[in-house]
Amino acid sequence: LTIVGRKKEVIIINGKKIYPNDVENYIQDCSLANSKDVAVCGVKISSESSNEVITVFVKYEESKESFVELAKQIRIKLSEYGIPQKCTVIPVDNIPKTASGKKSRNKLKTKLLVGIWLNKKNFNKIKILFLLINTGFPC
Repeated sequence: LTIVGRKKEVIIINGKKIYPNDVENYIQDCSLANSKDVAVCGVKISSESSNEVITVFVKYEESKESFVELAKQIRIKLSEYGIPQKCTVIPVDNIPKTASGKKSRNKLKTKLLVGIWLNKKNFNKIKILFLLINTGFPC
């Protein structure tokens, strides 16, 4: 058993540990997106629960209609992979990196929680996506 990534990035849902790198690689293996263009993290949406919502950030620059289809495909594949609940798929302009070149999942999570996005184009994509895929995040 080889664990790759940081312990604090492990997502726990109903007692099951989910490793973001594994999910990112699975999305790439399914030919849905390149793993370098995907970042996965857990976002806690309720202070009453220790569970997190799996959130998939995808570097995406095409139409919102095609993104909605991609998001549906990712959610279907993740349910087949064993993700035990709904997940959120969000388009972003880029996946931020740390000084050492690793994905900065924490920056993405923070932007989601405070509602800051890289441009207004993304906000419109996200708003439409939230209307179509209800996961408990406020619109």
